[in-house]
Amino acid sequence: MLGGFVFVALILSVSYLQLSNHDNVPKPAAFLPSNQLSLFVVSPQLNGSQLNYNDLAKQVLPTNGFVFPIKWNKIAQQLVTSNALNVSALSAILNSSGEPLTLEQRRILNGTSTANVILNNSDAAFVLDLLWGVGINNNNPIINNGPVMQNGDPYNFASTGGYTPLGNLQLGKLNLVGLTSQQQMDV
Repeated sequence: MLGGFVFVALILSVSYLQLSNHDNVPKPAAFLPSNQLSLFVVSPQLNGSQLNYNDLAKQVLPTNGFVFPIKWNKIAQQLVTSNALNVSALSAILNSSGEPLTLEQRRILNGTSTANVILNNSDAAFVLDLLWGVGINNNNPIINNGPVMQNGDPYNFASTGGYTPLGNLQLGKLNLVGLTSQQQMDV
């Protein structure tokens, strides 16, 4: 479980850097055609040793990816039809990172896919962007009654302020994923 969180943190770093326009932030190298994960032009160091993100990714993500026992169903399609996710913008972002939308990803976006959710090196950015859209647009008390709405400026958070290149934020307004009371408590 912890390995999955580490991988998601790596992918979040990639997405932040891809969307960043700050001159003082290192720009990511393009994703390599061989699906090797390359985050920075010069890798950061830890305790004097250069970190190899390709090796880290291999430790937390199986070569063939991880197949979750869930399906996207109509969730992505709801994001698209509500304008919370703009397919053209998503496609442009993924193209710029060397990961153009696949036929299966297009099926996920139009709600016709019957495949399980799969996470691997070649679709990690796609999955991250969809989960990002679901997480901040889903009708949930954590969004609707939490710090994001109580702050006075819901765009003053990394999770919301950086989302607008992907679509029109529908912050907490979409009924995408319903949770039981117990599941909500576990969040």
